[in-house]
Amino acid sequence: MEGPIKEKPYFYVLDIGLCKVEKRFIVETRNPYSKNEVFHQHCKWVTVCTIGPGTLIGEEILLQPNREEHYEYKVTVN
Repeated sequence: MEGPIKEKPYFYVLDIGLCKVEKRFIVETRNPYSKNEVFHQHCKWVTVCTIGPGTLIGEEILLQPNREEHYEYKVTVN
């Protein structure tokens, strides 16, 4: 559920099993002499929590400072 928003977001109820809620972080390696120059970018997913049966999962939309909405987290089935 990461990326652009959808017209009609969905909600799910987890009946059986586990899911992980993860947030994406971009790790950048910058030039020490020129802070604007990025040598390398690496995407890393960090688990925020694990959810179980009876949990309501929704497509979370967060409002950003530049007024563009997008998803901040993803949910994956374990």
